[in-house]
Amino acid sequence: MIGRMLKNPEAAILCLAVALVPGVIFAAWWVGNSILVSGATSLAFLSVGGFFALKSGPSRAIALGAALIGQGIALTGALQGHPWQIDSHMLFFALLAVMVSLNSIPAILAGAGLIAVHHLSLSFAFPALVYPSADLATNLPRTVFHAVILIVETAALSMSVLIRTRLYAEALSKTEEVRLRSEAADRARDEAVTA
Repeated sequence: MIGRMLKNPEAAILCLAVALVPGVIFAAWWVGNSILVSGATSLAFLSVGGFFALKSGPSRAIALGAALIGQGIALTGALQGHPWQIDSHMLFFALLAVMVSLNSIPAILAGAGLIAVHHLSLSFAFPALVYPSADLATNLPRTVFHAVILIVETAALSMSVLIRTRLYAEALSKTEEVRLRSEAADRARDEAVTA
């Protein structure tokens, strides 16, 4: 099964997003928050991302990434008011790193954008859904700190995708060169045998 997922990272991303849904629901139950709201949020991200993932092209990777990052958003909301809520922010960075498997810089940028919009907008509108503290003076510098880390990670992940893409293209080129030389050698051998 792991071998199949390695061959199809899009399926692996979708499976991971699906696997996180029960974790979100359990977290809400564990801390005494609304299972219904947390589960609905988790399933909404999964459904919308899954629906748009039916399309082909770059939008597919972006949609799968949104479904995955949405699980981090749902978990952070499910842990509202619990001391572990701040720890749930590590999941955002882990999920963004997993998105490298999609080999899509637009998906990484969209995932980072979704994280940034989530943190910044909710820091003002509904701070309890992002941080244990509702104090804007505490949360705004925290959001800026998270944003700096997010920018560094996004840059590193994007560079990784660029390097991997370049190395893959070079390997394909060398493979084609070897194939052409092999064909030329076969022709030369056939001509020598004929002569």
